[in-house]
Amino acid sequence: MNNGKSFFVLAQQLATQQTDKAALRSAVSRAYYGAFNYGRHLLRRLGFKHIADGGDHGIVWRFFQNCGERDIAIAGQNLANLQSDRVKADYKLNNPIFDNPNNVQLRILSAKSIIAEFDNCIASSQKTNAVIQGMKNYEQLTVCHPST
Repeated sequence: MNNGKSFFVLAQQLATQQTDKAALRSAVSRAYYGAFNYGRHLLRRLGFKHIADGGDHGIVWRFFQNCGERDIAIAGQNLANLQSDRVKADYKLNNPIFDNPNNVQLRILSAKSIIAEFDNCIASSQKTNAVIQGMKNYEQLTVCHPST
C-alpha cells in the first residue's frame, strides 16, 4: 500500500533538477502530496477512515490542527501552508518563488518534518491515545462526518 512517502521521494528527486522550472514546481506539488497522503494514511490507522477517504484536503489538516497535541497541531498547520504553496507552484506560474531551488528545498524540508511529526504521533501509545481523543472531541464539536 502506498502511504504517500513515495511522492515525497519523487519530490526529492525532482528537486535535484535545479535548472528545470517544471521539475522544481512539480517537486513542491509532490512534497505536499507525500505529506498529505501520509496524513490520510495516519488518519485511517487512528480509526478516522471516514475522514481520510473524503475529498476535502482541508479536513485532513484541520483534524491534525485540532487534535490537542501541540507538535501534531503545528504539523497540521504546516500541511495547510504546504497545500497553499502547492497551489501556487501548480497554478501561479507568473510567481517566480518556486523557480528558486532554495525555496523548493524549504518546502521539501517542511514535508519531511510533517511526515516525521506524524510518525511521532504513533511513537507511543500514550501520545496516540491523546491524539485520537483530541480528534474525537474535535469531530464532535464540528459535527463533520460523524463516526459510526
